[in-house]
Amino acid sequence: MLDKVKNRADAALAWRIQQSIDELRGEMDGRLRGLEDRLGGVEHRLNGLEPRLVEAEQVLRRMGPQIAAIEGRLESRRESGEPVTADAAGLAEARSLLEAVRAEHERIRARVALASHYEERLRVLEGKVGEAG
Repeated sequence: MLDKVKNRADAALAWRIQQSIDELRGEMDGRLRGLEDRLGGVEHRLNGLEPRLVEAEQVLRRMGPQIAAIEGRLESRRESGEPVTADAAGLAEARSLLEAVRAEHERIRARVALASHYEERLRVLEGKVGEAG
């Protein structure tokens, strides 16, 4: 009789443990599906950003030498110590050109920062995909 009670208690305990395991497994499966969906969405967004990143890098490669040349000319002009002489129209054009150079320089900095940020995000996501796969 004691064995019968012990066997029934073991069976009830085993059943309850299996129920808990099944509940946890279902919850973990749901979480895994949610994470896989989120990862798929992130990968889709990053794939859309990759062409923009390539385009920004191409623009930077094209603009870099031009901006460096302009900065070099401005620096040599400053170091020469010669006063800038021009009529009002020439000074206005020089100021607008300088402002355009500064604005383009700022846009390039922003693009480089953005490219760097997305490269880091891609690296992290590729690491996660590699771990998951």
